[in-house]
Amino acid sequence: MTSSAEGPMQSPPLPGDADAPPTFQEWYSFDALANCWSLLPSSTPVTCDESTMPASDKAKLKHPALNLVTWNVDAFAKFPDDRMAGIISTIRNQTPPPNILFFQEVPKAALFYLLNDPWIRENWYSNEGNLSNYGGHVFMTVILLSKLSFGRDSQEPDKACIGPVWRVKYRSKFERDALCCDVFMPPFATRVRLVNVHLDSLALQPSRRPRQLAIVANSLRCAGHGFVAGDFNPVLPEDDSLVAANGLVDVWNELHPDEPGFTWGLDGREPFPPGRLDKVAVLGLKGQEMDILHPGALESAGQGLLRRQLDTPVPWSDHSGLKCCLRLAEEPSLPAHPRGSSNHFYSSSPQVVERVHLQLDAYDKARNGRLQYPQYRSINASNKHPPQLLHTLASDVHDAHVYVIRLFERTTWLIVVSYCREHERESDLTEQSLPKMVVVTPVPPYGLWKCQYDRS
Repeated sequence: MTSSAEGPMQSPPLPGDADAPPTFQEWYSFDALANCWSLLPSSTPVTCDESTMPASDKAKLKHPALNLVTWNVDAFAKFPDDRMAGIISTIRNQTPPPNILFFQEVPKAALFYLLNDPWIRENWYSNEGNLSNYGGHVFMTVILLSKLSFGRDSQEPDKACIGPVWRVKYRSKFERDALCCDVFMPPFATRVRLVNVHLDSLALQPSRRPRQLAIVANSLRCAGHGFVAGDFNPVLPEDDSLVAANGLVDVWNELHPDEPGFTWGLDGREPFPPGRLDKVAVLGLKGQEMDILHPGALESAGQGLLRRQLDTPVPWSDHSGLKCCLRLAEEPSLPAHPRGSSNHFYSSSPQVVERVHLQLDAYDKARNGRLQYPQYRSINASNKHPPQLLHTLASDVHDAHVYVIRLFERTTWLIVVSYCREHERESDLTEQSLPKMVVVTPVPPYGLWKCQYDRS
């Protein structure tokens, strides 16, 4: 995992994949006085002290909702600006109003329309403030964040704070990337990572989509909470299992398990059957509502006196959009400290952690035939401390911490580490006092795992 001492806003935790370097960008806000999109100054998220807040007060708090609309707007059909206007008109009529917009396949004409639309200028921040980042590409991805829900003003504690934004340049046959940003949700400035993707198209072999989504999932695990949304292009049989294989939850499958959820090919004009190409997948978030936004069609196009009726209506896009309401998932209830018990205690002993590490390696190899990115394992101490490398874990044993080890291409593990009652200090723990075996069993319903210890 990579980070620096510059702080969470300037240096987000990243997995450090050699084949997926980040390229950082800036946020823009429209300046009405200057009549242009200007760089948004950086700030620091406002937070209250969770450690001093009574549990009863914390239970009353409700994190604000993340209301997403994601839409592949079709870069290749005629009249991109008019079609984008139709999509924006639908977005404006949604209830509740979205506060996050993801667009894929945005050509220059569509971005030009967005940056000049009065409603967008007044109400949204954009990761693009001009057309300079296209280079030689025909289209790109874009993120817009609502000014009603997000900001960088330290005097607005009720809003989520906008963090860094960057593109991950993974390997792609089509030179695509993942557009990422972090936001910090009130009241505790919880980091949530948002990733906008347009995964590689077509049934080409070898497919780049498995590695692309694995890179995105690694990044989400670095943040601890987040979602990836956009055009997943699942056109091969192996694509159907990619979300679950990377430890993510497909929100549509969770909320609408018996509905196909097709977002492409519904008009019968395509040579392929309808498909659910567009998805929202989450980590540490919970989907509450999700619906499909089917595109309308242009019956006329052009501006002013040049506007004309079309002989054949032109759909706004060949994709339907998705709208999705997400919230931070509630933390699973952790077992109480069983003081006086002779079977299960809790410890941060480096020796115990090393033993658990070896057990996880053995499990990973047995399941996959190889070790999956062991250098990226991280530990959290009941979410009270920032992630740190496995072997640098150190904490007071009397705090009875429960540690969560996130395996970056596998599942999440709840590690309950052994502690011997007769040893009063961490330094007193010896090899003889440690358990001889670790038995891993599932703990529903959070996909976590509890390690029990056989002291025989």
